[in-house]
Amino acid sequence: MQAQDDAPANTAADATAPVDVRSALREVAPVERQTLTALLHSESWARRAIAAARLERYSDDEARTILRNLLDDRAWQVQCFAVRSLARIGASIDPDWINRQENPRVLRALLRHRYPMDLQRLSKGVEALAKSADLHNKMLAVELGAASGDATLMAVATETLRTLVLRMKRTDADLSPRIAQLTNVIDPHRTHAWRQWIMKKGRGLELEHCYALPADGIAEPAALALLEPQMFSDLEQYIEQLGERNVDLAIVLDCTASMYGELAQAQGEIDQMMQFIGDVVASLRVGIVAYRDRRDRFDTKGWDFTADIDEARRRLWTLTAEGGGDGPEMVYEALKGAYMNLSWMREHEKVLVLIGDAPPHVGYGSKCVDLARRGFEEAELITHVIEADGRDDRSVKHFPAIAEAGGGRCVSLLDNDSLVVEITGLTLGTRFDDELTAFFGMYLELCR
Repeated sequence: MQAQDDAPANTAADATAPVDVRSALREVAPVERQTLTALLHSESWARRAIAAARLERYSDDEARTILRNLLDDRAWQVQCFAVRSLARIGASIDPDWINRQENPRVLRALLRHRYPMDLQRLSKGVEALAKSADLHNKMLAVELGAASGDATLMAVATETLRTLVLRMKRTDADLSPRIAQLTNVIDPHRTHAWRQWIMKKGRGLELEHCYALPADGIAEPAALALLEPQMFSDLEQYIEQLGERNVDLAIVLDCTASMYGELAQAQGEIDQMMQFIGDVVASLRVGIVAYRDRRDRFDTKGWDFTADIDEARRRLWTLTAEGGGDGPEMVYEALKGAYMNLSWMREHEKVLVLIGDAPPHVGYGSKCVDLARRGFEEAELITHVIEADGRDDRSVKHFPAIAEAGGGRCVSLLDNDSLVVEITGLTLGTRFDDELTAFFGMYLELCR
């Protein structure tokens, strides 16, 4: 059966990508083979997935064999990465393996990379997911139906999306980026905004296929594939060092009304960040400090560090964005609470990420800078700042100075940027920032 309506079924299998970087794996330098071997034999699925992404660099039979073996990896995430690389080097996948595959996320990766699939079997799976009471299962039904290119399944996907959006609660905000991708709408991060949008659309709703591979099968290599062998070896050693790190991450978050979208984004995606970073470093603990303004329902609220993903999400979901409105917020009080009251472990690496769109109150900016400087000088606590004002033409007053004093970076979160990607990049460090950020972007694309 043909899995899409605008490309032949064998596009992924027959296409070639004439990109200069691609070569034969058998011709690589010893350091490259040693690096790949170390990654492929790692206990961490994230490291095996990096090897799968790297193998996009090679298009000979040996590379294809390794990637096809990764299709049977014990981690479905690695299977998705293997599908991606096989498609990008124009390699076929055994139809019998596709027919045996039951994980809907792996099936989604196959369809989005234009691999053909048995329509009757796919229809049964989509219909079962669409009937589920779990909105995440319904979301997978929508994505599979849209990627199939089949008119009947597209209709099922469209109707399922309507049902899903109307049933969404605030705690379902993690679905928001996926809906935005399917509908080609700028993500509002607000469940009520999606409900208003779906009611206005009526019967005029159309979904994107969200193909991850052009119709001609030619795609530019990813950042990991472009690294020269020695640099790739250095990256592997850096990731090995990350695997020995124990990290305490404090998120200090503005919860005034203007931060509604950013709060919903953090609430929806913190579990993905913790899972990803947790599989890269030895251990990760997350603490949360929320703040608003004087005379709001609360001025600051905090929770100590936890390594429990579910507990971190429960804490985040208790927060709502309201109040504020007069400009400056209680940044100083929140930072002081985070620096002084959280149970930072002496032997752990310490990272604080301040996320907000308004400055401290008048007279407290220099005190915030002093707190960040003391944390850095006395406890090696690095402070980063994410400016969530959606603009890059000016900085929030005092925010760059806070980051500089804390030995960190100040990043402006633009409209199309991902908060969770920025937090992940700041937490893992600046070395190989582009490559690790690109890898995490692939992870979000393939594994949400």
